[in-house]
Amino acid sequence: MIRRLALIPVLLAASGCFFLPYGDVFYSFGGIVSDPAGRPIAEAKVEILLDGKHPGELSVALTDAEGKYLFFERACKCDRDFEVVASKEGFERYSKKMGSRAAARLRRQDIVLKSLNDQISYSPPG
Repeated sequence: MIRRLALIPVLLAASGCFFLPYGDVFYSFGGIVSDPAGRPIAEAKVEILLDGKHPGELSVALTDAEGKYLFFERACKCDRDFEVVASKEGFERYSKKMGSRAAARLRRQDIVLKSLNDQISYSPPG
């Protein structure tokens, strides 16, 4: 019985289900979402995706009146596909991809959203 229990960590490690504790790692970055003229875009939706999915509860943010957003989401020291996505009605969808290790080092990511129609002008609320 004891021998069988001793094999559990070996089997878990071999299956990839066992992670050694390396300490906490977070995606901790923010920035400003603006239009090409530099005007902030309020209430733009900014998301982080890991392998095409939201990694946790804090992976979606809305920009404030100054176009600012901030993320503080748990990360892993693994090499996976990381993507920052921003959207707002009337604007082209923004996407930037990188590896998750590079994303864990990211501190600032400003985003420029281009209008879907050059004749549409955006005025921040307020």
